[in-house]
Amino acid sequence: MQLTPMTHAHFTSLALPLTAIGMALALGLQDKVTYDDTPLLPDSEYRVHGERPWPEVVQPGGPAVAPSDATVLFDGANLDAWEGNGGDAGWEVENGYAQVNGKGDIRTRAEFGDIQLHLEFQTPSEVKGSSQGRGNSGIYFMGRYEVQILDSFENPSYPDGQCSALYGQTPPLVNACRAPGEWQTYDILRARTCSSQLASPSSTMGSSRNGIRSTSEPRPIDGWVRTPRTHQRGP
Repeated sequence: MQLTPMTHAHFTSLALPLTAIGMALALGLQDKVTYDDTPLLPDSEYRVHGERPWPEVVQPGGPAVAPSDATVLFDGANLDAWEGNGGDAGWEVENGYAQVNGKGDIRTRAEFGDIQLHLEFQTPSEVKGSSQGRGNSGIYFMGRYEVQILDSFENPSYPDGQCSALYGQTPPLVNACRAPGEWQTYDILRARTCSSQLASPSSTMGSSRNGIRSTSEPRPIDGWVRTPRTHQRGP
């Protein structure tokens, strides 16, 4: 699996202050925009269209540019935000991407709960093998749910093991794979409920691949051969 770098264009450092100033001026010059005489929302302290905290201003980013509030896990230069089994991440980093090299799995050093993950990857351009033997990798959440990475372009395999499946649980809604060697994207939204420091099986996950919705909610089971149980917090 390969990841593309996220680098910031030179002008982005100027864009956020100007946007914030522009919003402040706009709000200062216009009349009050909220209401005090509308109904209260059910189970809420807020009224319909009433006063409440304003959303934070975030620059949305673009190609190879992360949103301004994102945690960049790989910048194309190093894997400092990642670790391997018992040490530093051992994948090879070159030309702005990281490549699997047989030195084991990697995981984030930081721990996350609810998360929106953007990932760019490429399966090998030289096609070898079939079914689960072509470009097989995956993204694990909480050490529990795996979003499958596989070369599923004109490559039949069992439905709950194809690319973008929740492996062993839910097949993808569609097969939106690009050809081998082409860059592809994942945007994965992971939400969970917790009791103390344990992750509950009552969790939801949705993802899109190459801009097309591909998965919905996982079943509350732990992998493809295990029984349900709770898990410690983790990436």
